[in-house]
Amino acid sequence: MRTQRPEFLGDEVIFLGDEGKSTWWKVMLKRTFLDPRKREKEDYYLFHSLKVPSIVLVLTKENQVVAIRIFCQAANEFILQVPGGVPRAGESFEDAAKREILEETGYRVGRLVNLGKGWFEPFNTTTPFMAFLALECEKVGDTKEDETEYLQVETYPWQKWWEMCLDGTIEDAKSVLVTARSARIQTAWA
Repeated sequence: MRTQRPEFLGDEVIFLGDEGKSTWWKVMLKRTFLDPRKREKEDYYLFHSLKVPSIVLVLTKENQVVAIRIFCQAANEFILQVPGGVPRAGESFEDAAKREILEETGYRVGRLVNLGKGWFEPFNTTTPFMAFLALECEKVGDTKEDETEYLQVETYPWQKWWEMCLDGTIEDAKSVLVTARSARIQTAWA
């Protein structure tokens, strides 16, 4: 027997963010559903992003993963993860991925492979992301951090990065997902 889907009744904005400065284009929503079993309304409070980011596993010509250790305010600690960010007005997900890699790491992308959509925390946020693998990247400059970013660039051999994803050293779920989706493609290029 298939579980019945709750009926979506609507969204109400509870808190409107500050367009990126410290809320990263997120708002708080009250999302209402009709419970199919009880036939009662249920409210859920969710974070909603006004922008969808590009998240990228970056590989150099030498098969090194380029990662960032960035201060994450919600975790209140530095977290090792892959780079990413949201498109600017008129910018594609692919162009945003290339720009963010250059800004956050100083590397230029040789080739970009689309890995499809992923979700941040789908129980608490409405925010998906577009996943990419950047191949044949090379260092061409320094980082250009945004005013809310505190980061450092680190590189790891592919095999070491993969092991870090498997053993829990990489705690960032989107980084693990992008790495896992990249594994089949990366091995073909290694």
